[in-house]
Amino acid sequence: MLDPISISAAFSLAQGAIAGVKRCVELYKEAKEVGGDVAEITAEVTGHIGAFMEHSEAMAVAVEESKKKPPARGESLNKRAFDNIMKLRQLQESERELKDFLIYQTPGWGAIWTEFEQERAKLRKEQEAAEREAKKPHKKLLGNVEQLLKSIKLEQSSLLPCF
Repeated sequence: MLDPISISAAFSLAQGAIAGVKRCVELYKEAKEVGGDVAEITAEVTGHIGAFMEHSEAMAVAVEESKKKPPARGESLNKRAFDNIMKLRQLQESERELKDFLIYQTPGWGAIWTEFEQERAKLRKEQEAAEREAKKPHKKLLGNVEQLLKSIKLEQSSLLPCF
């Protein structure tokens, strides 16, 4: 579980990744204008976007986990709640800026965001289905145990002498 310091670190890393994306896209545009090779810059942009997504996801998970844990001695619950909300909102705003940046300011990259959203939705759906499936064996096992207990009770009752 991430503590509040880790939440702040994940937030800072996510914000740094967004700054990296913006710098790289500017370099990409400049290289494109002069006919330079943009493959290296594209790889760097992709790396920064991936880092942003990773760190923002880690921070969101950490915030959810921190809600389950009482505040540390001397920590204000109100402050933690407000900080959590503000950081999540800032990350949402950063993701929106990233989307706008890719769609409107990066030539030829407009469709990437749409494809990303479709892929993310597909992966979430698959992950949810896998999580549901993972829970099923527990239910099946519980049903098997219940059946076994019933059959043991039946066998025990048939073994009792009848008077």
